[in-house]
Formats: sequence, structure tokens, C-alpha cells
Amino acid sequence: MLRLVKLTSFAVTALLLIAGLAGMAQAEKVVLADFEQLGVAADGSLPDWVLKEAGTKLVLTSDPQLVSQGNRALQVFMTVTKDQNRAMLQLLTHGANWSDLTGLYVDVYNPLEESVDLIVAIQTANWDWKEFASITLDPGWNRDVYISFNQPFWKSSATGWAYTSVLTDKEEVNGLNFMFVVYNAGDCMFAIDNIRVER
Repeated sequence: MLRLVKLTSFAVTALLLIAGLAGMAQAEKVVLADFEQLGVAADGSLPDWVLKEAGTKLVLTSDPQLVSQGNRALQVFMTVTKDQNRAMLQLLTHGANWSDLTGLYVDVYNPLEESVDLIVAIQTANWDWKEFASITLDPGWNRDVYISFNQPFWKSSATGWAYTSVLTDKEEVNGLNFMFVVYNAGDCMFAIDNIRVER
């Protein structure tokens, strides 16, 4: 009887271990952009990266304070005014199929003494805008900032611009957007690194 109980206990432990490993496999993270191999075009631009609105300049940096992993990160410079306090950084993804992805991770460095907001938006087929609820970035490193695709924190024209939906239409993704919202006027900079997708 004792031997049977031990075998049963071992079997349950093995099943729990297998289930745990299966859960880990489901949460695999794949690097989308870490800026290690990104080159600079002849005109000084960075292929597939676009800076808009209050953004003024993109710079690849090797400053250890601004790199969360590897050797390089991307600096985003902006000039905040009373009329424009948001810099939009866009990665063109060229209709990528993200239907098997469940979320996104990113590391962001905020050198300011105050918190700022990060807004993440994804443009799907026909450049339809889908926006995730605002995230607070505290001063210093904000590592593993997580944007879930399967939680009802997304808004779009289909939701009446209310945060009530999961991310839809992932089979065609044309743009990934990071928007830095700053509330005090002046020049500032943020660093972004280690962008990963979860499947």
C-alpha cells in the first residue's frame, strides 16, 4: 500500500512538472528588435523605424546606462511644447502575421525625475488603429513592460474608442507604435531596447 501511494505521488508530481513545462513553452519570448544588427541608411535614417509628432531624432547608442541587454539600444529624442507633448515611434512590420502571438515585452529607460506615460498601438489591415491602455513609466529602467494581446485593454473604432476588447485582426500587422507622453515642456530623451513578442 505504501509503495502504491509513493508511486501515485510520483505520478502526480511528474504530471505537475510536465504541465509546468508546457506552460513555460506556451510563454516563449522571441526578440522582435534589440538593435544589435540594425544599420543606418545612407540618409541617416534607420530602416523601418519612423519618428513622428514631437519626436526630433533617433540615435543608436552603446551607452551602458541606456542598454538593457546586448550592446545597443535606441534613443528617442523629443521636444515637448504646450501644443505637442507626444513623440510617436513607429516600427513598420509590413503585414506580419501575429495571429499566434499573445503579448509584447519592452524595456524602456526614463531619465527624467518624473513619471511619463507610454501608449502602445498596433496598426492592422488597412492601417486600422488599435490602442492599448496607457502605461506609467517611472524614472529609471522599466524592464519587461508587458502588453497583453488577450486581455480586454484595447480600444479601436470598433469599440467606440473604449478599452473593452482584446487585440483583434492580428493576422496582418502593419505598424507597431510606441508613444511617449510627457507633461513638462522642454527637450528630453528616452531609450528603448529588447522588444520581444510572446507566443
